[in-house]
Parts: sequence; C-alpha cells; structure tokens
Amino acid sequence: MKGAIPEGTGLPAFLTAVMENRRPPDADVLSAAIDTAAGTMRAQGTVAVGDIANTAATVPVKQRTAHQLEWRTFVECMGVAETFAPSAWNTPCPC
Repeated sequence: MKGAIPEGTGLPAFLTAVMENRRPPDADVLSAAIDTAAGTMRAQGTVAVGDIANTAATVPVKQRTAHQLEWRTFVECMGVAETFAPSAWNTPCPC
C-alpha cells in the first residue's frame, strides 16, 4: 500500500484509508513489494521490524532475512464475532 495513503492525516484517517484500500494484490506483486521493503529497511540500517500481520504473506521473507533483521509479528485480529472468537483466537498462525 506504499504511496496509496496520504501522510500526515492522523491515525483515524489513516486507519479508515487502510480499511477502504484493502484489496489484496496478485501474490507475485505482493511478494516483490515485501522483498523490496525488507531490502530497503536493511539498506537503511534497520535491525528490527515489527510486522502487523493479518496473513502469512511475510513468512518467506522473514525466513530468508532472519539473519539480517530481527522480526516480531503482531497478529491483527479485528471484527471477530463473539461466537467465532474462541476458534479464531486458538487457530495457530503460520507467522
């Protein structure tokens, strides 16, 4: 989503824009974007990354770059109906 959301609009506007623009790209486009972002972070001196994840899309780059970047995954879970919450919460994340 890099470049899809204006900067400096504040958290509520940012979150709204994220939710409105959330459409998954093709797998190869997504994978290339993740690889590019990880390479850019490393080149700029980043040593640790907090990844807010709602899919397993970043797992391959995390595995390839674990010796270069320290990854921490924060699993995003929102809008879970109360009746489904226990099973959603107890499902292992591949992240």
